[in-house]
Amino acid sequence: YEPWVVGDAPESGEGFEAAVAYAVAGALGFSDANVAWVRTGFDEAIQPGAKNFDFNLQQYSITDERKQTVSFSAPYYTSNQAVVGFADSPAVGAESVADLRGLKFGAQSGTTSLAFITDVIRPEAEPFVYDDNAAAKAALDLDNPLVACVDDALASLRDDGTLAAIEREWLADKTNAPVISLD
Repeated sequence: YEPWVVGDAPESGEGFEAAVAYAVAGALGFSDANVAWVRTGFDEAIQPGAKNFDFNLQQYSITDERKQTVSFSAPYYTSNQAVVGFADSPAVGAESVADLRGLKFGAQSGTTSLAFITDVIRPEAEPFVYDDNAAAKAALDLDNPLVACVDDALASLRDDGTLAAIEREWLADKTNAPVISLD
């Protein structure tokens, strides 16, 4: 994501982390042509064991727990946790952690962001947990105009018995599991 990497193309050198990678390579005596990009997931990069890369840039917070399995360099950037949401979100007017507790949160599994939500903000509702930041961002963007259309289609299929017939054919009949009526 920008501004870390522009256009999902780190090899372009555009974006903060892409530029840092090439700058570190240069400081170590390597040309840009010597840099090969390998994509890894968050959990994969911090798990113990052999890696298919020499070093990783991925906005990791350095924690004592992670230091047990990962060799961290000095940080190349430090920041505080941030709450990200829409411009019209109630989070915009928040002035304290207490003002955030009634909001719904989501974060990537295993991140310090998730720990910050659960341990510091302590929201009233359990936060949504996602496999990666892309899924968390997609959840923010789920205001899909097709939802109402699909809801109408499902209501029609439910009303005319089509959904029940499909359920019987592909679930109950295939598994010999009886459909028990609540009537």
